[in-house]
Amino acid sequence: MAENVPSSSQLVEFWNASATSKEFRHPLPKRFIEKYFPAGASVLDIGCGQGRLTKYLSESGFSVSGMDISAAMLEQSLRLVWICLFKR
Repeated sequence: MAENVPSSSQLVEFWNASATSKEFRHPLPKRFIEKYFPAGASVLDIGCGQGRLTKYLSESGFSVSGMDISAAMLEQSLRLVWICLFKR
């Protein structure tokens, strides 16, 4: 049975369309981060999506950069992270 694997352009299209409507609720790996990431470390969040983990890391004192294939998801991430920065 052949499996249909979406192309990168199909993935971009899907995530761009989902950027403002998708809600992620899975738990963040906080214990893993506390155990393996040194305080204040620089972190690259690959596939950052809407930036939920990026925001958590930033609020926890990490220097964070996020990247994603979806421009619309990155836009949502920037809004979330900027809101976080201005709240401080």
